Amino acid sequence: MSVVTNVLLLVDLEDVDVVAGMRFGRYRLCLTNLGNRENAIWGGEKFPECAMFTGSFGNLGEDFMFQQVADCPWRAPDAVRLLVKHQDDEGFRVYFLTAGKLRRAIVVSDFHHG
Repeated sequence: MSVVTNVLLLVDLEDVDVVAGMRFGRYRLCLTNLGNRENAIWGGEKFPECAMFTGSFGNLGEDFMFQQVADCPWRAPDAVRLLVKHQDDEGFRVYFLTAGKLRRAIVVSDFHHG
């Protein structure tokens, strides 16, 4: 049985075509763009100011995925956010693209007191 990895990728609207060309190994990265005006699956009366892509994958190597995202020719790299949740995780981990590397955001709940 494979381990499921849920992915949410947020990018600048200028970088939608970059995501369309992504591959993870032999598999093309097939993500659904939630903020696409043509498919209108976004709630509310406005559209988001970024493109949001989602996907779920079996046995996806995290290091390889990070490298693929970091190596893309982003026009707006500061806007790239990657959220990752493995099937047994309680929540999503958030990563920012900084200086060509994905770095995990540290949130208050990551610190344990006592």
